[in-house]
Amino acid sequence: MVTPNSASKLTAVDGADVANINVAEWYDGYAPRHALMPRDPLLAELTAWGLERGPGETRPPGVALLGRR
Repeated sequence: MVTPNSASKLTAVDGADVANINVAEWYDGYAPRHALMPRDPLLAELTAWGLERGPGETRPPGVALLGRR
């Protein structure tokens, strides 16, 4: 986890398409411990979205997994 979270944001450069996600938005204001993130099913869904998203998609669609958004 990076504090402040603004220090972890990516900035797009020519030819790059960046999407920043505030994990706390998906977890009711908190984020899972960094060590547990690789096993978290919701983060797996968000990671898959990040890898498979189309150009210009910067907000994940509602994630049906676990009834979240």
